[in-house]
Amino acid sequence: MLKDLKRRGVQRVRISVPDDLPGLEEAIKKIFPEADWQLCVLHAVRDALNKSRKKDREALAEDLKKIYRAEIQEEAEEALRSLRERWGTVYPKIVKR
Repeated sequence: MLKDLKRRGVQRVRISVPDDLPGLEEAIKKIFPEADWQLCVLHAVRDALNKSRKKDREALAEDLKKIYRAEIQEEAEEALRSLRERWGTVYPKIVKR
C-alpha cells in the first residue's frame, strides 16, 4: 500500500498516525524516511494503561484525559506537568520526561 502511494505520486509524508501494528513504523520509515511517526491517542492511552497497575488505571486515565481533551495548548502543557509530577516516579517509562 505504501509503495503504491509513492508510485501514484505521493512525494512527502510529514507524519503518520497509524494503529500499533507490528512492522508498520518500519515500513513507513522505509518508504517515507522523512515521516514522523506518532501512535494515535487511543492506542497510546491503552498502551500506558496496560503498563500500569490495575489499582492506578482509573486515576491515570483521568490524568491522561486532561491532556488530550485540553482546549488550548497551555492547558495541555499544565496537565502534562501535573501528570509527570504525580506519576513520573511511579511509571517513568510511561511518563517520559
